[in-house]
Amino acid sequence: MNSRNARLWAFWTFASLFGVALATAVGFQLARLRWPALAVNALFGCALGLPQWWLLRPYYPRASLWIVATAVGVVVGALIEPLLRPVLLLIDRSIAESPSELSQPVGCLRSRLAHWCPRSLCPL
Repeated sequence: MNSRNARLWAFWTFASLFGVALATAVGFQLARLRWPALAVNALFGCALGLPQWWLLRPYYPRASLWIVATAVGVVVGALIEPLLRPVLLLIDRSIAESPSELSQPVGCLRSRLAHWCPRSLCPL
């Protein structure tokens, strides 16, 4: 990988991390104000895609569609998540019950999220 690609990946990672932080802040505030879930998910996706769009602008003339695509992806993901929940719970149980190295960080992350997330927003 050349230095230009490495730099682009580093900026992409930073933009994505910043987008997640921004989207989480926006999502929590809108949920606290009792906005409809569909609107919260759509705005969460927009906030997530905004820093990534900023990075893509010089490379793609229609990069603004990235924000829309990210918002649509988050909304679709939120809509199909209830259908996938049984499979995800099976996977989660198998990770939690296995003596692998992965189960300890997953349990730690879950307890941390449960500590910081209000019970009404994320019942972990």
